[in-house]
Amino acid sequence: MGKLEVKARKNGKASKRRSRIGRQEPRKPGGQDLLGRFGIYLSRRRKETNLSLRQFARSAGMAHTNLFQMEELRKNPRLTELARLAKAFREPLTEFLRPLQQAQRSFDAACDPPSAAGPVESGSTAGENSPTT
Repeated sequence: MGKLEVKARKNGKASKRRSRIGRQEPRKPGGQDLLGRFGIYLSRRRKETNLSLRQFARSAGMAHTNLFQMEELRKNPRLTELARLAKAFREPLTEFLRPLQQAQRSFDAACDPPSAAGPVESGSTAGENSPTT
């Protein structure tokens, strides 16, 4: 949350309001980062259970606002929250996160194609294969 600021008004009374310092801008859905995919994955999985946000949050033992923020890509889930979500889906944490791990690996492979020059030989130096004059 933002810091609480106290400002004096002209009439002498203090005004309290929260500043926007420390607030994260929401990420755009479908982002290529792991967190972006997690929010979409979590929302899809919850909707497959046919439970509302509040009902699923209650079954996971967390506040519905935290679940909403994770689905909307505004909050990074903590490990304890991931474990609670996996338990609510009735599966081990590793199985719950497996689709995200596979998606990250395939994305990394697509972004990092093998080099066109081929593998570098370990015994050659830069001057060995150059033409002599």
